[in-house]
Amino acid sequence: DADGLVRSVRLSAVTGVGIDLLPEAIQESLHGLLADVELDLAPTEARLRSRLYEAGVVIRELSLETGGWCVCIRVSPTMQDRLGISGRCRPATSGA
Repeated sequence: DADGLVRSVRLSAVTGVGIDLLPEAIQESLHGLLADVELDLAPTEARLRSRLYEAGVVIRELSLETGGWCVCIRVSPTMQDRLGISGRCRPATSGA
């Protein structure tokens, strides 16, 4: 649009035209909603760790001496709620 924001992407399910633009458009539209946060995971939370990787939200990870992980993830508040981690996240630091 006139502000340089992506408001829509035209796609063709038949030819695939526009599909390559979709991830960028989604990322641009969510940019203000995404936050980098850290989450400590216990060794028993390997399934949640796997879900975070499958969702493509893990930025970096640090193995903890206690046997778990500290993961830095980029997620929206809605995704935090959906994953059941919203109360456990803290703002990310550059050390994790």
